[in-house]
Amino acid sequence: RNAYALHVVEGFPLKLALKERTDPYFRGWDLNEPDEYRFEEWNREFAGMTKNGVCNMPNFEPLLLMMDHTGDFATQAAHLNTPELEVSSNDHAVGQVIDAVSHSACWSSTAVFIIEDDSQNGPDHVDAHRSVAFIASPWVRTNAIVHTNYNTTSMLRTIEDLLGVQPLGLQDATAEPMSDVFATKPNLQPYNAIVPGDLCRSPVDPKLAPACFNPSARKSSAYRPLHAGAWWERQSQENHLVWNAPDRNDPAVYNKLLWTGIMGDKPYPAAAGSQEASRDSESSR
Repeated sequence: RNAYALHVVEGFPLKLALKERTDPYFRGWDLNEPDEYRFEEWNREFAGMTKNGVCNMPNFEPLLLMMDHTGDFATQAAHLNTPELEVSSNDHAVGQVIDAVSHSACWSSTAVFIIEDDSQNGPDHVDAHRSVAFIASPWVRTNAIVHTNYNTTSMLRTIEDLLGVQPLGLQDATAEPMSDVFATKPNLQPYNAIVPGDLCRSPVDPKLAPACFNPSARKSSAYRPLHAGAWWERQSQENHLVWNAPDRNDPAVYNKLLWTGIMGDKPYPAAAGSQEASRDSESSR
């Protein structure tokens, strides 16, 4: 935490062209570090870009907030030792980003696109390829339900269109932009972040979310998990799960562990048209 103040370099670009465009104090993939730390470093730069009521942000900025991947339950810096706590950290940091942007001079000309890196083939009642996606912007339609089917290349195409750049390849060039999501008149109302209540109690480091001690801050109720951190540590060891890099574990193994640990005895969901998922669901009954 506070890598900039301590002069600790944590960010290392993989390409030379990105050296002067990468924050050296922003930590990348590391499940030991809560996303609040990443938000704080991002916000340090953002505050400098938006001081005096002026927006000096780059046209495009990628940002990694990855604690909703979950893992490393035994060694997490802020004692986020269950998947529920780690997802709360991610939700909180994402909310803090939208809060900061929406209260800045950049809000009227900004769209924040949020997507998972992949769906990890986690089957639900419709399809195993579905994944959540969000867009936060004054130019997003308010109180509207959009039924249009979009995918990742649709989001990429939309970003390219907003930036006025050419598509990267055939897939995004032929993708449908997410036009039905947007409005022609902006709603400039800002967003105020909500603190997940479970971040405000043990075992979480009480210094992680200072807003927990602010009586005027918005807080959700605390989530009560089925299992404590020791159970998740033991299950990680027994299932030989590793967390030092993304996509190192069998998604089917970890998905079933997450389901058992969070949902208990409820049947594992069967994806539409998936015989294997159906058999798994039947056997779990």
